[in-house]
Amino acid sequence: MVAAASASVFFGASVTATRFVVAGIDPLMLALLRYVIGVLCLLPFVAVRTRAKLSSRDVCGVALLGVIFFGLFPWFFSAGLQFIPASRAAVWLAAMPFLTFALAVVLRREAFTGSKGWGIALATVGALLALGRTDLGAIGERAWLGDFLLFATACCGAIYFVMSRALLKRLPALLVTWLSMVAGVLFLACVAFGAERLALPRLEATGWMAVAFLGTFGAALGFYLWLWALQHLTPTTTAVFLTLNPIAATLLAVSLLGEQVGAGFLFGLTLVLFGIIVANWQGRRAQ
Repeated sequence: MVAAASASVFFGASVTATRFVVAGIDPLMLALLRYVIGVLCLLPFVAVRTRAKLSSRDVCGVALLGVIFFGLFPWFFSAGLQFIPASRAAVWLAAMPFLTFALAVVLRREAFTGSKGWGIALATVGALLALGRTDLGAIGERAWLGDFLLFATACCGAIYFVMSRALLKRLPALLVTWLSMVAGVLFLACVAFGAERLALPRLEATGWMAVAFLGTFGAALGFYLWLWALQHLTPTTTAVFLTLNPIAATLLAVSLLGEQVGAGFLFGLTLVLFGIIVANWQGRRAQ
């Protein structure tokens, strides 16, 4: 639980760091740089600490999930933050726990309970309130595109959380993290090469510091801690800690980026967090 909570705080800080730097760098290149740094940071630990036999099925499964989570997820995430503020994006990321639970129920990985149903209903109402149309004029006419991209981002996260659980029962979390990240890097590199978007950006020192943070704490350490937690908890129980994500992101966005949040956003976000806690209450007590 400590690992999941720490990882979620790092992810929340990553929302603000991405928002800070995304105006000066292509979203695809930002995602690629982030996970190249993450792969290089984890490589020494993988080489020294992991010993596991991989079947061709395991390799294919890890690679496919890696493309979804470390390829499509950061690409959609970075692109979406060009159109909506970090605090708004964080609400979409807060929807990942309930999307994770919904997918787990559909695939019969977890049982549906009344408390989880009420929690999901509260989270959905809260998200609709926080993402209301009243503030679209303040953040641009293409905010709908940012919302769509962040919704796709949340779906990618839910798929990875649920489907990677079977792999984590057989393989070390560090190895799964690294191999998934390598697959994502290769996917992003191919896309960037095909689109002729591999040029390094011209950033100031603070911009490169944000990229370095995204690659170290926001990628290597954050995702290793998250998958290690997922190895010991159920997908939904792990995902409940993502409620710390929007809290960290919003606090940093307000204090560092000067973003403004209204009463409707705060009330909606509160419902999201409360709904997710209610949805997971029985499962956490049972564990």
